[in-house]
Amino acid sequence: MRNFNIDLLRMVFAILVVVAHMSVMDLIPEFVAGPIVVFFFVLTGYFAVASYERHKDSPQSAGAFLVSKLMRVMPYLIVAAIVTFALQTILQMDYYGYDPGESIVSSILSFFGDVSCLNMFGMGFIRGNVAVWFISGMMFGLMVTYPVLLRYGHSFSSYAAPLIGVICIATCLRLTGSLYGPYEEVWGVTKGMLISVGSICLGYFAYECVSRLGSCTLTPFGRRLLGFIELACYVLGVAMVASWSWINSGHLEGYLSKEWYEMMAICLMFVGAVLTCSGKTSLAVDISDRPALVKLSSFFATGSLALYLSNYYQIYFVSKMMKTQPLEEQILLIIAFVGVSFVLVYIGGKLLQKYGGSLGSKMVVKPDFDTSHRSG
Repeated sequence: MRNFNIDLLRMVFAILVVVAHMSVMDLIPEFVAGPIVVFFFVLTGYFAVASYERHKDSPQSAGAFLVSKLMRVMPYLIVAAIVTFALQTILQMDYYGYDPGESIVSSILSFFGDVSCLNMFGMGFIRGNVAVWFISGMMFGLMVTYPVLLRYGHSFSSYAAPLIGVICIATCLRLTGSLYGPYEEVWGVTKGMLISVGSICLGYFAYECVSRLGSCTLTPFGRRLLGFIELACYVLGVAMVASWSWINSGHLEGYLSKEWYEMMAICLMFVGAVLTCSGKTSLAVDISDRPALVKLSSFFATGSLALYLSNYYQIYFVSKMMKTQPLEEQILLIIAFVGVSFVLVYIGGKLLQKYGGSLGSKMVVKPDFDTSHRSG
């Protein structure tokens, strides 16, 4: 079945990432985005194993898989980098006092850093759009783990992957107290590298959990029970994230450290992701024969990527250029900037994917950010 809820969650969590980035700019109380980012990485790992399964009869090389994966996001990444280039050039001249030539050269370097996805490879100093670290981390995590998956198959995803995932995530939380700050160094590597490798490995394990759950025959009561657990996981997970905001702002009294709030939210998000991907709960929405929902699901899948790439620098731009204006006006400007950028990236990415030759759909083996995923 094609499960609408996977793409719906992508869009909802992309919106929460926008909220989290507003908190980074001190426009709202601190909002912890780490567990939400882990959710996206878990889906990446889940669909990587699904791709591995699809190509078992004619194995796809790790290189071909990675190129295909990158080409799916590259059209949107290029358009987002162009928007960032324009905003960065203006900000550097009007706010930081760069001369035009210096600003353009700096923005060109940032554009290169964004579209080359080198943020997690020691090139973070030329980044423009900080949100691109996720794409860079995704490519790094897959580059490290997918060849191992090809070699050892389900033995790796069932046994070694969950152990690696727990070690990487727990190390980040234990040594730094949070998943925030992907460029912070841990054990000689950036935190983003550990987060991506660990979360993608958890996604590999999620596929094994879904496979085992898929072989079970559930009664209507069992499906309703799992549906309740699925919904509760997401509600409680987001509540854990939101509660830290209230504790950090002094509205609530907290008894646990930030790392424990994030760890509990990650556990809840993981269980929720497994149940959603299984399609076995009463909340699953099968859209196989519902064309209108298929289109909406596809929009949410691609739109969540466009929104993610269209928010960080826009928020940063407003927080610097319009910082003297009332907070309400800044938020309205952010909504406008993010909205316009979202439309540009979504439509521009679609057009570039369609007419961009090697960046188009011919290089896409099977998109995992649209409605072609299967569950159940």
